[in-house]
Amino acid sequence: MKKKKILEAVIDFLCSAIVQNQEILDRTHQSINDAPSAMESGSDTSRFQLSSLAQNQLAAIDKLVEVKHQVEILKETLGSSSATEIKPGSIIEVEVNEKVLLYLILPCEGIGGMEVEWNSHIYVMISDGSPFINALKGCHKGDELSIVMGGHIKKVKVLDVY
Repeated sequence: MKKKKILEAVIDFLCSAIVQNQEILDRTHQSINDAPSAMESGSDTSRFQLSSLAQNQLAAIDKLVEVKHQVEILKETLGSSSATEIKPGSIIEVEVNEKVLLYLILPCEGIGGMEVEWNSHIYVMISDGSPFINALKGCHKGDELSIVMGGHIKKVKVLDVY
């Protein structure tokens, strides 16, 4: 039940982010239309730069839609597998150098760092391909390990997996 509620909060967050990004894209398109033409300004630099910006914004929207789809799949398949080992779709609670962190592991790239608040806790979305998660794959609740990240050794304890 808890995992379902967290996934619903993530889906709501992603829907809001998609709408916000779409509004920004719409404003960028309006700016492209309002920018002076090459004939008017002697250059098409403004339109070109705005077009590049619009392409990047569209790519960001596509990524958010992809992530939302992956989370919806996870929500639909709840209960079809046990959550005792860290893998894509897991929500994990870990202690890293005495600080407790919560992660939702998603099977898609380019989503690292997006945060969702639920029940006064911050859940960080992280790709299953990240070095941190690769080091934790296959671990279970209670496992402890040391991970070298950024030249530093981090002591990690898996507090919960669901």
